Amino acid sequence: MSNTAEQDACIHKLLGPVDVSAGAGSGKTYTLTQRIAYAFEQEENGVSSIDEVCAITFTNKAAAELKSRIRGILRERGRFEEALKVDNAWISTIHGMCSRILRASALELGYDPAFSLIDGPELDALRSAAIEAALQEYHEGANA
Repeated sequence: MSNTAEQDACIHKLLGPVDVSAGAGSGKTYTLTQRIAYAFEQEENGVSSIDEVCAITFTNKAAAELKSRIRGILRERGRFEEALKVDNAWISTIHGMCSRILRASALELGYDPAFSLIDGPELDALRSAAIEAALQEYHEGANA
């Protein structure tokens, strides 16, 4: 597969974060996988462990696919120990990353480390209630 100029720029930029944003099927996961593999090959500004990588995706499906591809490319390149650590790496959704951070400090923050995230109909109901309350407050302020 031949990379586009944008893909090459992402793959080879190791200092600082990158934002990979493109349509479905455009090669985002491929590009991120190649970037991480490239980072392992670089002595200067590269990484020596998957623990040094943070990759945030939008969906759980995308995070699982990214982990699978990274594990595969690490195995291909003989980095078997690193491939074994991929499941615990900082490769997840933003919700997964925030949950992991909160769980690590839950007791200090006064939270139960076994908390769960709200999802589905319960989340929809809370979202609707929050929007309604915000609109109510706005209208009351506008009429004051």
